[in-house]
Amino acid sequence: MFNIDLQNLSDAERARRFHAMRLPAYKHAAPGFSTRTLPDDDDADFKPAEGEEHGVVLGDSVVTLEPKMSNLALEAVQYSTFYAQIWANGEYPNKEKDLKEWYTAYTEAMTFMGWNMTSFQFKEQQTNNTSVDVDQIALKMLAAAAGPGAAGAVLMASIKAGLEGLKESKKAIGLFHKESAKENNGSFQLIPGGELSNGSPMILLNSVYCSTKKNMGKILFVSWNNSDVRVWGNAQKLGMILDIYKRNENKIKDELDDYLVSGFHEKFKLKRKPK
Repeated sequence: MFNIDLQNLSDAERARRFHAMRLPAYKHAAPGFSTRTLPDDDDADFKPAEGEEHGVVLGDSVVTLEPKMSNLALEAVQYSTFYAQIWANGEYPNKEKDLKEWYTAYTEAMTFMGWNMTSFQFKEQQTNNTSVDVDQIALKMLAAAAGPGAAGAVLMASIKAGLEGLKESKKAIGLFHKESAKENNGSFQLIPGGELSNGSPMILLNSVYCSTKKNMGKILFVSWNNSDVRVWGNAQKLGMILDIYKRNENKIKDELDDYLVSGFHEKFKLKRKPK
């Protein structure tokens, strides 16, 4: 981990630091990933048509992708976020113990690959409700980061449809639960992604950590008693300098190759509610 000023980093310095990084070699149990068996799924694997909107679970991240994105933007969103996750897992395999350090490593990796990140400060999310739904808290954080603009509204609609679709994909939700939920804590990222008219990718990045008194086997899509869970998180709207990603594209793909053919990612359909 480098612990540097991310907001004043030159392109050349990003490149230098990124090329000094290397993902840990893939093994049967990759750093930070679970080895529990996924539930059976009666449905065939979902394969989106070219240009079709869809979601993908990447480890403990849920990424949604807008329709008609260019292949470059599509890959940039997925590969950069997955790379950052694996890098942080390798640096800090015990995410629960080294939470601050894990997210610092994640943030730095994202910056080196071209995302305009700022420091990622976690804050505890307070609520007076007796019942707590972590997915609703996460959506509230994302909405604040999205702001009032049209692009943010599109991404918010995408992640809402993604969460609805995730519930109905046994493989995707099974993977997400087993990667995000531990015995008495859980963590995940929600990342709706799209492409601006100039071809640059844009995402909302929401990271959440939960400490729980009960082991329910999952963090999302369950109502918690307020006294049984504490939630921390942060969300940002991020743009990418695509030229930086393109210069690093081969290195990113080469190092991710074994992980991408593993069982740590699963695509699923978005489910939009009727208007």
